Amino acid sequence: MCRWRCSVRLLLVVLFFVLSGPAFAAPLIVNEYNGVREDKPLKNGGSDPFLGTPPGTPVNGNGSLGAPVGEQNDWLELVVVADGLDIRGWSLQLIDDGNAAQTVSFTGDALWANLAAGTIIVLFEADDIPEDTDASDFRLALRVNGNGSTAATYLTPQADVDISNRDFEVTILDDRGRAIFGPTGEVIIGGGIGSDEVFKLEVDPSALVTEADLGYNDGTSSTFGAPNVFNAGTQVQDFSALQGGTPVLDSDFDGIADCRDNCKDVYNLAQTNSDGDGVGNACDPDFDNDGTVATADANALNAKLGLSSGDPGFDELFDLNDDLTIDAADVSVLNGYLGGPPGPGAVADPLCDVSDPTDAVFDPAIVLDVDIAMAAADWDALRVQTRDLGTALGCAESHPPSPFTYFPATVTVDGQVLSNVGVRKKGFQGSLSSLRPSLKIDFTEFVSGQNYKGVDRLTLNNMRQDATDLNTCMSYYAMRQAGVPAPRCNYAKVTVNGVQMGIFANVESIKNPFLIRNFGSAGGNLYEGTIADLRAGYFGRMEVKNGGDTLDLLALAHLLEGSDAEITADLANHLDIDAFMTFWAMEGLIGHWDGYNLGNNNFFLYNDPATGLRFIPWGADDTFGERGGFGLTAAVAPVILLNSQISKRLYQIPTFQAQYLAKIQALRTLLFPSGGSAAMIAELDRMETQVNDPGDPWFDPARTAAIAVVRQWLIDRYNHVAAELAALPSTHTLPGRFCIAQADPSDTLTIDVDTVVTDTGGNPPACLTCATAEVTIGGVTRALVPGGFPLLQAFDKNQNPIGNDEFGLLSLILAPPAPSTAALVAVDHTLVPAVLPGVVPIVDGLGNGIVAEVDFFDPSNITLLGFLTGGQLALTMFGSNLGDRVVGQLTADVLSFTTAPPNTLPPLPGDADMDGIPDGSDNCPYTANAGQADVGGVGSGSIPDGIGDACQCGDVNDDGFVTGLDGTLATRASLNLAPFPNGPVDLAAPQKCDVSGDSLCTGLDGTFMKRASLGLPPALQPSCSAAVP
Repeated sequence: MCRWRCSVRLLLVVLFFVLSGPAFAAPLIVNEYNGVREDKPLKNGGSDPFLGTPPGTPVNGNGSLGAPVGEQNDWLELVVVADGLDIRGWSLQLIDDGNAAQTVSFTGDALWANLAAGTIIVLFEADDIPEDTDASDFRLALRVNGNGSTAATYLTPQADVDISNRDFEVTILDDRGRAIFGPTGEVIIGGGIGSDEVFKLEVDPSALVTEADLGYNDGTSSTFGAPNVFNAGTQVQDFSALQGGTPVLDSDFDGIADCRDNCKDVYNLAQTNSDGDGVGNACDPDFDNDGTVATADANALNAKLGLSSGDPGFDELFDLNDDLTIDAADVSVLNGYLGGPPGPGAVADPLCDVSDPTDAVFDPAIVLDVDIAMAAADWDALRVQTRDLGTALGCAESHPPSPFTYFPATVTVDGQVLSNVGVRKKGFQGSLSSLRPSLKIDFTEFVSGQNYKGVDRLTLNNMRQDATDLNTCMSYYAMRQAGVPAPRCNYAKVTVNGVQMGIFANVESIKNPFLIRNFGSAGGNLYEGTIADLRAGYFGRMEVKNGGDTLDLLALAHLLEGSDAEITADLANHLDIDAFMTFWAMEGLIGHWDGYNLGNNNFFLYNDPATGLRFIPWGADDTFGERGGFGLTAAVAPVILLNSQISKRLYQIPTFQAQYLAKIQALRTLLFPSGGSAAMIAELDRMETQVNDPGDPWFDPARTAAIAVVRQWLIDRYNHVAAELAALPSTHTLPGRFCIAQADPSDTLTIDVDTVVTDTGGNPPACLTCATAEVTIGGVTRALVPGGFPLLQAFDKNQNPIGNDEFGLLSLILAPPAPSTAALVAVDHTLVPAVLPGVVPIVDGLGNGIVAEVDFFDPSNITLLGFLTGGQLALTMFGSNLGDRVVGQLTADVLSFTTAPPNTLPPLPGDADMDGIPDGSDNCPYTANAGQADVGGVGSGSIPDGIGDACQCGDVNDDGFVTGLDGTLATRASLNLAPFPNGPVDLAAPQKCDVSGDSLCTGLDGTFMKRASLGLPPALQPSCSAAVP
């Protein structure tokens, strides 16, 4: 699986194998560690109940006293969760910032021989913190820096340890070097902690906590040697179950709880159970499964003696000690059971039955009540924020920035009040609404650690494009049934400032908790695709979601441009092929035309460190129906989807095409059998009862008919699939990326309006001059005249609809004079501010403003020409009641559909210094530095500056910092003074001396170094001979 970032991947592959088994009941777990940099205070001015606030400590150089600077240097906290634990000879492996591993070992002292469950063990560096070796109070604190510490009796070696917020990880090893817990830490959990935060467990400690537990989080409060405090100080870890003598049992201390251990009395991390009887091989010499280990079992074992893994006839069933050889040691295990039963296997323990608390938030059986209270001005500002259409669908190959900002609110979820919560609008184009916007609710935006039942954010979708309100949750339900990692989904009734907003889909956010729950780790790169693909012209639109780079995607993109043979040989090193086949087939089966494989849209990609890139579905609100899009409709959404780079290339290779078609057949049988799936239809019926609420002011009576159409679609899908499989496409040519732009500066639209307010039924039918219009596109001007009936839909100042336009648009329908020139031109309504005289009786969150949409069409012949932007709607007369006269003029620029200019993929980065790190990610690309050390920059004690120590110009003594000492040494070397008799060549790092850029190492360079270290000009050269080829 390794092409780029090999060292990281190897680390995380180890994690995968730990997690893929029953990784429960580690007897010793990590509870907290300090990531606060030594020159910084704890975030938000926090203090630690034990460490307190050091007197006289300045914060940010302003002379004021503040929180513990650096949280008293490096420290790490463990919790014992198995009673009577013996950790003599155990050790901790610590890796900080990718540097070489450090090991701290527990000695053979009796202190470690019989630890009580609930004991906190703190290892620290600071000299002014007292040690505590009395475990009777469930607390041990030991110094590891070797400064006369009594801890030397208990820990080896005695030396400083490095713990920071830079990809730190810790693994707990037993006395035989086996991983008991870990690796865990920021690099495994992902998401990161700041240099003013701690990493801590925000659930009760127990043997059920795993290395990648959802409870691990960053923290702005610290509790050295005490239970952790979290959720804005409202929750504290509960140690009573551990210290009260009721911990989850792990009799063999193998890190697997008795209730989940298939050989609870035998140390057996592998948990091999070859015969599937629930009793692991390690304690199951009952080979014939008759309930007793007898002579027949001994004879069967003797017949296998001497065989090793790989030998003909080898059977792991007889390898009782799991050493890949059947030998005398296995006979010894059998003799211990001879004449008796095998086992025992797992035993019942109610403490093991711990469910994920977040399941309650997405329980499909419930509908959440979400009440949002916020300043009215903030709500008006939030709901009218929107995307610039010219940017969102523009021709630039880049991901459009989000225009949405968070506003503070009080949010009540099923009666639980959460204050100072961040709320923002969400959506790309199809779901945007100014009256009923889709929402992101982030409980942690303003209060770190705040959550609702373990969930730190909610994603509420308005389902604007879904007449049934069922498609979103139904789609993800079907995806999960097929094994695709899809978000959990249920419904929420939303109220804002006392106004009912109707029912929304509550969709699980694709963040670290989702990744950890589905993949075991959030350590891989996460991307979101919005009109994006792994091909030229689209690649630059991939959005990096977790701070990584796109090298893994770029490597796959280049591979897909290679030959069939190259793809066949190398694809598995980049992509989880079987998982993609399932995702690909399911997008087609559920009719997700706006997903990756047809629309190049609405998807996430996660680089699972164990298996390669995995697709995650998103935006599945227009499914189980027709194919939609800008005029690209079809009666039934297609099954065979070939409009992405991956699907196109794999379909062209016979082995992959056969695998894809077989996957469609298998999943059709599972989810869309002949006559329809009873389970799928039952789920549809269940959801229908939740969304059909006549008391909902947004309830649409037409929903029932729309749901009936979907129900029939599910029944008919089997035959639809069969028809497509009987007429397979032979090939597919990928189109260029469509985009919109003003093709010519003269492309404009002008409309003179003189009409009346009416509803969709043409009531009242009277029309004055209605409108006259001219549109210029591509330099050609054509007239547009009213057609059908005039329509002006609006909302009054209380947001009550006039007509039935849900989205708060002033709409005017016109038509060209002849079908041959039919056109549909839609206004990007948020970009058309109104200029109105006096007080305006209609508002849309813009004060005395209005938004508008103008549609020109002939229903018999619609051609979508483009969009309007940058315009102005000036009204001289306006009323808000049916029949009121409206007079004014709209002018705007016209954006037309076009194809993005041809492009090529970015080149794969080189590795000029051959240190295994691509140049684009190497902090010193021309000097081999696999460790990527970056201890500082310019100035004594400066923070890391992104320039690797190997390339830090001016650091002539090679200590990682540029200080006045470097200046002195450079000056003396330039004069051949001691200790540099041979001149600059005697410097520790002569290649870093030329900071003035004159290709020499002189006293001038020394002067520059001294001035720079004091923050004085001139700045040092960003590159010197150390940083160039």
